[in-house]
Amino acid sequence: MSRPRHPLVVAAVAVAGLVLGACSSGSKASSNGAAETTTAPSSRVTVPSALGPSTSATMSAGPAGPQCTLATAALVGGKLGYALTGPNVDKGPAATICTYDNPSSQLQSATVQITTGATPASFSTGRSGFAGHGEVVADVPSVGDQAYSATLAVANVTNTTLVARKGSNEVLINTTAPADRVPGLMTAILALI
Repeated sequence: MSRPRHPLVVAAVAVAGLVLGACSSGSKASSNGAAETTTAPSSRVTVPSALGPSTSATMSAGPAGPQCTLATAALVGGKLGYALTGPNVDKGPAATICTYDNPSSQLQSATVQITTGATPASFSTGRSGFAGHGEVVADVPSVGDQAYSATLAVANVTNTTLVARKGSNEVLINTTAPADRVPGLMTAILALI
């Protein structure tokens, strides 16, 4: 039986989803713009995101959104230094959210969101959203066409989010791994897109 995700990690992912959902899909933090994100077979967290108005029934029905096969648990865990399982997958028309957990430590986790249809304008709006929530945001040079990182520290847990755009694809990585490990994972994923 899977353990539920750590509340601080869920909070950081919810902030990331809220920002991306409000900025890239026009969804709102209401029941109309929320999509269920599976974090474990027996628990669900509602996170507004670029998934759009899809439901769990439609998410598993077809090839909508990019595939998590780009970001396998072996790739994500290897780059972050964690033994990870997953991914748990949620798909929408333009986005796929892949979540990974370490069964022996709830504090070791990662989320990779791959979105199609990104533009420089939507990317800039997303960046502004992170800064508007009080996160420390900084440009990250030499990663994709554009990239920025956002850091949120709650109690003794620091969540790092790295977002990069390559052409019309946008990749968001959120993790509790040390921040210096995240650019290597982003570079590896962008090379596969």
